[in-house]
Order: sequence, then structure tokens, then C-alpha cells
Amino acid sequence: MRTVDVKDPSINELKGLIRYYPTPKVELNAGILVNSFAGPDRNTTGTGFGGVFGVGIQVLDWLIVRPIQGQMDTRERYRITSGVEFVWSPGPEPESRQRVQERESAFSVASAASGITVNSCTGPSL
Repeated sequence: MRTVDVKDPSINELKGLIRYYPTPKVELNAGILVNSFAGPDRNTTGTGFGGVFGVGIQVLDWLIVRPIQGQMDTRERYRITSGVEFVWSPGPEPESRQRVQERESAFSVASAASGITVNSCTGPSL
């Protein structure tokens, strides 16, 4: 039996996105994309230009549903996906978060006070 090694071409991507939030729980995004602008296979695959689009809906604080996310270019390469995203953001408890904010505001007041003292010092002019 004969085996054939098949290599998938590498595709480099450069994307620029604009995100729009019509409501706090809905995200619409659109943008432009350049595929295979660099890399070892750039002469084989060619450079393509195209668009990116998608929708995301935050169902719960920790769950985002993406019904459609897609991209395509002038070389007839495309990718259409959908899925869910689980969001986990570790952080301090609410009461310790309040203490951190108080500490930060106290630090900024102290910085402002020392800034006034430093700014009032004058040295010899040249």
C-alpha cells in the first residue's frame, strides 16, 4: 500500500474588525481581511482580500452564542462557523473589589498631592 504525504498550505491572516453593540447583549461585527500575505506558501496560495462578518448574543453572564461568524476572500477561500463561548473571569470578591477601589483612589489623591508639591518647586532658569 502506498502512502501520500499531503501538506495543507499555510494561510496567514490579517484582520481588521469593527464591533457594534446595538444593545448591551448583542454584538455585530464586520471588517476586512487579507489572507496569505506572507509565509512559505504565499506564492502558491496567492494573496486574497475579503470581508469578515458575525453576530454574538450574550445569553447569560457566562454564555455567549455566536450563530454565525464568517470570512471570505477573492481566492474563493471561506470559513463559516457558529458556536458557543463560555466566559470565565476570575477576580476579587465584591467586598474586596470595593477595598481595591478605595486603595486606588487613595493612591491617586496622594499622587495628586505630591504632584502639586513637585510642580511648585522652581529651579534656576537658563
